[in-house]
Amino acid sequence: MTALTFLEQGFTRRNRRRSFATLFLLLFLIYFLLPLFWLIVSSTKSDPQLFSTFGLWFAHFNLVQNLREVFTYDGGIYLTWLGNTALYAISAGVGAALFATMAGYAFAKYRFRGRGVLFAVVLGSIMIPQTALVIPLYLLLSKVGIINTPFAVILPSLISPVGVFLMRVYAERAVPDALLDAAAWTGPASSGSSGASPFASSSRASPRCSCSRSSRPGTTTSCRSSYSRRRSTTR
Repeated sequence: MTALTFLEQGFTRRNRRRSFATLFLLLFLIYFLLPLFWLIVSSTKSDPQLFSTFGLWFAHFNLVQNLREVFTYDGGIYLTWLGNTALYAISAGVGAALFATMAGYAFAKYRFRGRGVLFAVVLGSIMIPQTALVIPLYLLLSKVGIINTPFAVILPSLISPVGVFLMRVYAERAVPDALLDAAAWTGPASSGSSGASPFASSSRASPRCSCSRSSRPGTTTSCRSSYSRRRSTTR
């Protein structure tokens, strides 16, 4: 009876802790969703109703008229703004992700001179506030002659030191060296190497030797030793 009572008390305490944790998370959920709900409700009201009615509930539904006024304002300039936003967001986001992926993978899997210094520069650039780069960046873009063009917004957005750092951490953990060694050993003609890793086509070592089953005795050994020497020199 004592053991059962002790177990029941333990389960009760755990359930209470879980209940308090769930209630705490629900309060935070309401706190974060409340501004979004206010935004949706406010979009259905006219300008006078924003100040004369309760802010967290609907009044006269005026959403269609509000959308018509937004999209017809100044000859439909809002559509131009929306298109520019989509262009900048998609091009800058995709480009920054692509360059950060390539740079992070190179820092994680390649060994070259100045690797540590370059990565330290990348990490150091994170500590520089963006406001300190506004005037130098403007002068640079003005000298190049791309002010008042989409490139003046897209090109600076392609550089993401934080993205390079995160992609390096991901590549170090998600792409093991043994997988790259296996892809380099089997060669690009192997069907399994291309699907084994997303970075198999750009593996850090790609020995050009034919170590097939029909090789002469000793060929595989010499090729393997040659690959080992090449791998040690790259590191």
